[in-house]
Amino acid sequence: MRGETRFHALDGIRGVAALAVAAYHFVGGFPGFLAVDLFFVLSGFVIAMSYSERLKQGLGAGGFMILRLERLYPLWLLGCLVAVAGFVANGAAAAAPKWFAGITLANLLMLPAPADRWTFPLNIPGWSLSFEILVGLAFALGLWKLRTTALAALTVAAGAALIAMAAPPHFFDLGADWPTIWGGIPRTLYSFLAGVLIFRSGIAATRRVTWLAPVPIALSLLILLWTPPAALTGAVQGMSIMLLFPLLVCLAIRWEVPRVLERAAGLLGDISYPVYVLHVPLLFIGEATKTATGSVASGLAVYLASVTLLALPAAMADRAVRGWLRRQRLSRGIAVVQTATQ
Repeated sequence: MRGETRFHALDGIRGVAALAVAAYHFVGGFPGFLAVDLFFVLSGFVIAMSYSERLKQGLGAGGFMILRLERLYPLWLLGCLVAVAGFVANGAAAAAPKWFAGITLANLLMLPAPADRWTFPLNIPGWSLSFEILVGLAFALGLWKLRTTALAALTVAAGAALIAMAAPPHFFDLGADWPTIWGGIPRTLYSFLAGVLIFRSGIAATRRVTWLAPVPIALSLLILLWTPPAALTGAVQGMSIMLLFPLLVCLAIRWEVPRVLERAAGLLGDISYPVYVLHVPLLFIGEATKTATGSVASGLAVYLASVTLLALPAAMADRAVRGWLRRQRLSRGIAVVQTATQ
């Protein structure tokens, strides 16, 4: 999102959510994995905003997939290559070469690996990207044509299915491994369609600059970091996914940050995707620091700082690579319908 269509408060939410899920994978103990559901809401809103008009103008599902893969794959490839280096360095690749070759091939193609409990053992966050791509494709194939009432009914049905599938001990943490993979479908679909409905509500037309804009960013982070009492785990997770995250996204769309905060919020948005695809392959940085210092806090601080700093050049490189891919595509006559929002 660029120019007049950039929502800096959404950038802020995206950034703190990426850092929260990175911290979760290092120390655990809090519901940072719910950042994925927040990402799905954001994705539904952004894709509906960016592609609805283009689809009406004739952009087909093939063109849609080209644009989405241009956006997602370069950094995904980088994350996988870093992960491959890690598996080679720690000896896992040599210890199980057939397993390693199988998961590497599948995950590089953004496909689940059948030879492991995790669907994306090379880089675990890939499970959510694969589901997002599938739901995005469904949007391009026809969901965008549905009336708002039909989309709302489908959203309710997906939410009901998700609630029905949520059970201890994983509750709403579904989709990342083979035992819970089917739960990833309603989990992705509900939040993605909630984002589409938010776009269709027209709330973006009511944007105003206000110092209230940091509130939904801070509340999003609080939800992702707060561990509720065990008896309330399922209820709090469900309420966060079903109600709070869509509400916070609405507020972040409605409330734009003051100009003095735009650069900071924009930076959070810029590093969010690099952080998301790089943080698991870079976990060794935190583990090494924790071992050397004997402090989990030190390990976490060094890890998050390292991931953030590495995400900055990764974001710049990604922008350059995507520009090159676009030029190559256009030079070969592979054009897609364009609008002001890319």
